[in-house]
Amino acid sequence: QGTQRLFASIPKDSEEIEIFQQAGFSVYTREDIFCLEASAVKDLSPSPNPPDQVPEAIVRRRHSRDDWTLQRLYVTITPRLVQQAEGLTPREWGLGPNHWFDWTRKEEYVLENREGESLGYLQINEGRIGHWLKLSLHPQLNQGGKELLDYGLSLLPVHPPLPIYCSVREYESGVKAALAAK
Repeated sequence: QGTQRLFASIPKDSEEIEIFQQAGFSVYTREDIFCLEASAVKDLSPSPNPPDQVPEAIVRRRHSRDDWTLQRLYVTITPRLVQQAEGLTPREWGLGPNHWFDWTRKEEYVLENREGESLGYLQINEGRIGHWLKLSLHPQLNQGGKELLDYGLSLLPVHPPLPIYCSVREYESGVKAALAAK
């Protein structure tokens, strides 16, 4: 059939885990999916200003020249076994697990320092029944998760008021803390 990879999303303490492991599957990571209801999106106010609480950093739209530094960010954040299992190219890694959904518009932003190093990545996918937010943050950047999230959420009122979803893997603790605070 030509299938090279098969991914399964199974609840943590389910009987299916043992069945999948007997079939040769391995657990590489877990993720939580956060949801901000559409009614809460209406209360957000649009702000064209990027975060100012991350010292010496700027947020700007993503360009193709960012592929190398974003790949380095991905390698820094993502455990090696997950990288090998995903086998993603620099153009694919930011898409998140639901890149096959019918997105009507996608926006991408990079948080970078003065040296041009990518410290964070933000992707907003506008869909017909909801929006998908993808956040990636360098592990040494403590405050940036909240700032990058706030910036992304401030852009959403210009999109139709629909639920906003964001998946966070267990190794993305800075992003998880920022989302849990909302």
